[in-house]
Amino acid sequence: MQGRALAELAKEKPSDKTMNSSVKAFTKALENVEGNLMKQINYLSQVASGQPHEGSSYSAQKDAQMAIHRLENAKVKLLELKSICDP
Repeated sequence: MQGRALAELAKEKPSDKTMNSSVKAFTKALENVEGNLMKQINYLSQVASGQPHEGSSYSAQKDAQMAIHRLENAKVKLLELKSICDP
């Protein structure tokens, strides 16, 4: 695409029509690449920040880990309460 545009420019008498169509095709290809890069950047931003994302089990793992911590904390508190109540 960009090669066609450059080749047309290199000619002694470049064709405006060919030049414009080559530039439009190249611009469209660049926009497609930019769109795909933005999708990847957004996905990687979610993964890197720990936000839940499609295909991620991070949220479920984090919830389970927090539940385990709450359970352990409740167990410690109950043992403290038991030691106070049982002389």
